[in-house]
Amino acid sequence: MLAKLRQGLLHLVALALLVGSVAKPANAQRGAFGVASIPGNPFQAELLTTMSLPGEESQISQSQEFVSRDGEGRVRIDVPMGKFKIKTGADAGKEVENHNISIYDPATGLTVRLDTVNKTARTVNPAGTPKSGSPQPRREFCHKYGSSLGNLSSEDLGRKMIQGFDAQGVRITTNRVGANGEPLPPTVREEWCSEELGAFMVQVMNSPNGGFRREITLMNIERHEPDAALFEIPPDYTVLESVPEPAPISPSAKHPK
Repeated sequence: MLAKLRQGLLHLVALALLVGSVAKPANAQRGAFGVASIPGNPFQAELLTTMSLPGEESQISQSQEFVSRDGEGRVRIDVPMGKFKIKTGADAGKEVENHNISIYDPATGLTVRLDTVNKTARTVNPAGTPKSGSPQPRREFCHKYGSSLGNLSSEDLGRKMIQGFDAQGVRITTNRVGANGEPLPPTVREEWCSEELGAFMVQVMNSPNGGFRREITLMNIERHEPDAALFEIPPDYTVLESVPEPAPISPSAKHPK
């Protein structure tokens, strides 16, 4: 029973981290989903996320994602979310596989999120992301090492070859303080980044209390131009665009003195 509870907790933590990573808005400078949005450097690869609990008999949960970047610098990440059975309607009884797909275009600053079950596409323009009309010029992607800023500090781990790519390593420590001002256990993450590929090769994070470990590895890298259709909205999808709500008028503005 205890083992099942531990495994269930691990899956919940993994899901929360996965949803949090997908929900973050893309950024043209740091890249989308740990991949730089740079033109002229296409590739396809798999992202393997492993969640584990401490101890020799720890339960392990793994999830697989697929990442692509085309020659224009557009980045696509495909997260399989499992199979579902349609209960009602014309396709009742049919099994469908749900995918959470996000596509970031640096030329427009827009992220498109595809719902493969409901066949909808939702466009998002994160606040502060300009629509430039053309891809941003390539800038250095990997972290600057050996610096400190506020509650963050980084340690240079040197370089090593990972899957044929020269990667720079850094250990980033975030110091935390509780509500009563007492120091809390810091969070520590380790990242290995390839400037040549413009992507993180390995990312490792341990929870502050040592309760779990998450490792994301970029693997099975193929350096070729992906199918252009991967970055387009399928023609049978309904496109949704958020409608900005007017800012509320303050009482003082309604009744000026």
